Order: sequence, then structure tokens, then C-alpha cells
Amino acid sequence: MRSDWLSPNPLHITDPLSSIKMKSKELKTYHKTLSELNNSFTHYNFIWEQFRIDYLEKIDLSHDTRMTTEVFEKNKVVETHKISMNKLEDEHLKTKSTLYEGIFVLIFTYFENYLKSLMKFAIQVDSNLLSIDSPITEDKPDKILIDKFFNRIDISKSELENELIETLDYLRLKRNRLIHKNAESISRSLRTLINGSGNNLNQYWNERLPKSLQGINFSSSENANFINWNILIDTINSMKGITFDIDELVIIKLSKRKIFNQIVLPEYLSMLKGRAKVTNIEKLIGSFERFSKTEYGLAIDDEMRNDIKSSVA
Repeated sequence: MRSDWLSPNPLHITDPLSSIKMKSKELKTYHKTLSELNNSFTHYNFIWEQFRIDYLEKIDLSHDTRMTTEVFEKNKVVETHKISMNKLEDEHLKTKSTLYEGIFVLIFTYFENYLKSLMKFAIQVDSNLLSIDSPITEDKPDKILIDKFFNRIDISKSELENELIETLDYLRLKRNRLIHKNAESISRSLRTLINGSGNNLNQYWNERLPKSLQGINFSSSENANFINWNILIDTINSMKGITFDIDELVIIKLSKRKIFNQIVLPEYLSMLKGRAKVTNIEKLIGSFERFSKTEYGLAIDDEMRNDIKSSVA
């Protein structure tokens, strides 16, 4: 299953209701977090570039042995970063590398948080589902989080495009590689994935992403060893696409009707508590429709409208 938003040639949809994609709040939270991470490294790059324009272009760093405390004596925190000016560029590169690696790790960590939150959301809709940490009796792969998630929500991983599963494997293994830097080379699992699926993944994402891959090269072992700006952008964009598709599978599995009954309507009715009794039902339904579309991307039907009326009668 592939969400249309990343397709190179999205379908032309004429029905205004069918163009609305329902999504969980958990997805919105994850994508908001990705945007915040993006803002973090764009802010850092902006500040450093402006610093370069204002100061470094006027200084010959290679021969400047003054200490930062001499050059930036008005800076209140300069004592915490007391180094020679000719080492400033190297320090910047180290800081940028650490920041980029940290953001990459956070992208995947927050993805795992999204899966855990989405599982809790699913259990709210269907109480028969197991929690993500509950043991299962079936003989299935169940060590990594994505397997635990699909096994407990009872969705086959085969319903997600294989390229998305392999991309998640690649990003997870690369995350592990960045965390365990002391290893001399990339893991056997990552190398096998690069050699066996790298070219196909490059083709897949070059076709799916609006601007194709800018930094990631799934077929390169060298590329798996480092992070730069464009790799972060590719990672964020690919994770958005993957989570859109996972979210859609979960919503189809749970059904919009059940989500409406167990989550959306109760949440809205809870918001009405303490307010004056509703007298204009049509106005109330209009308010609910706006809430439903804004918070969940859910376009309600006549049966749902009748349920709202009976709930406030």
C-alpha cells in the first residue's frame, strides 16, 4: 500500500470526501517532531553561516593563535569554550557531525515511540489487541519493535511494500552503527542489505520522493558510515512516507467506524462537558465535522451524524 502524497503521479480525485485521508494523532505528533528536528539543524546551519560571514571571513583562521576569550571577550559564555581561533573550524565540524548523528538517532527513536503510541491507540479502539510488550505464542520473528507491532496488531508485514520494510531495516542498522562507533566496519546484516537490496531501494525512493534521493545511497557501504545534511533530509522524507503507509494500514484494520465510536466521538463529547446544553444541532454537527477533519482527517457520513444527534439529545 502506498500513500498518494509521495507518489510521482498521484491519482486525480474528484470526490472531495474521498480526498481526505484519515490519520491518527500519533502520526501528526511524529511528523510535527520531524519538522522540529528539521528546524533544529537548519537553525544551527543558519547561525554558523552567519557567524562565518560576520567574523570568520574577516579572520585568517589558519594563522590566528589568539584564544576565543580574546576575540569574543563580550560573550558571557566564552569561558566555556576557550580554544585557539585556528581550531575553531575543526570544532565546528565536530559539533556539526555530532548534531547530525544525534538528530538521525532521534528520528528513528521517535519513530519507535510512534509505533508504541499507535499500538496504544489501536488498543483503545479494539481492547482484544495485545500490548506491544505482551508475549505471543505464534512462531514469528518478534525481536525488533516493528515485528512486535505488526504481530500484535495482527497485520502482515507483507501488506507494507517490501522496500519500506527494507528501508526501516537499513535505517535501524545505520542507527545502531552510529551508536556503536567503536566497531571497525558496518555489521554483516547492514552489508548484506546494501549488497542485496541497495540498488532497488535507490530506484524505489528516486521514483517516490518528489525530488528523488539527495544524500542517501542505499548501495554504498561508505554512505552508511556517515551523516550529512542531505542524508538527514532523505531520512525525514522517507520516514514520513513509511509512517503514512503504516498509519493507513492500521486505520483500515481498525475501521473508521470503530475509531469514530471509540475515539473521535467520545473525545469530542468530553470537550462539551461543562458547556451550555446544545440547542442548535446542525451547528453542533458542523463544529464536530471541523474537529473530526482537523484532528483526524475523518469525513463523517450520515450515520455518524445521527450518532452525534442521539449522543447530545
